[in-house]
Amino acid sequence: MMIFFKRHLTRTVGIICLVVCAIIYGWWLINGRFIQSTDDAYVGGNITVVASKVSGYISRIEVGDNQLVKAGEIILTLDDRDYRAAVAQSQAKVSRSKANLDSIRASITMQQSVIASAGEAWQAEKFDVQKSSKDSQRYELLAKSAAISQQIKDNARLDYQRMIARERKAANDYQTEKQRLTMLSAELEAARASYREAKSALDRALLDLEYTVVRSPITGTVANRRARDGSWVGGRHAVSLHCTG
Repeated sequence: MMIFFKRHLTRTVGIICLVVCAIIYGWWLINGRFIQSTDDAYVGGNITVVASKVSGYISRIEVGDNQLVKAGEIILTLDDRDYRAAVAQSQAKVSRSKANLDSIRASITMQQSVIASAGEAWQAEKFDVQKSSKDSQRYELLAKSAAISQQIKDNARLDYQRMIARERKAANDYQTEKQRLTMLSAELEAARASYREAKSALDRALLDLEYTVVRSPITGTVANRRARDGSWVGGRHAVSLHCTG
């Protein structure tokens, strides 16, 4: 009984050793043979791991196992439909932001003309007030000497008061138009910020679209191709390359 137990134990241990050796050998065939050995560690100095920078389903694998690829050569492409849609949306937002920015700029140009006209009108009213004031004072003196009638003097006084009212209105109009320009200037700054944000989003979308094409960073041999057509990737190991340069 003891002899049978020892034989069974020996056979079991032998099988386990064979399985472990097979696993180690398989790993060596895939990765280990490409790892450089130093005195105190193992470093993957001649292995480059290629991973996608964006997520997506692989639409096509361009390389096979043990295939030689050159630096810049396409390794795989991702389904880019969502990324193209994101680019289109970003482009539309940039167009809307640019149109709004141009509209505000045009409004500012027009408002500056309005302010200039309002300023000229105000200056004209001030000149009329000065003239009317002098006329009213002159008529006051003439009325005292009975050179003119009281009615003429009173009419001159009323004209002067009307001129003052018109000048005040012109001054208020001028200040109102300047306030509108201040508001438009604030809108312009907000529109500029919105446009910059939209442009930044478009640049990011274009970059993500570019990342759907994964290229080899080096010249080397495909050592371990984990990715397959239709599989999902996203920032993880897709292909290992053995540097031959």
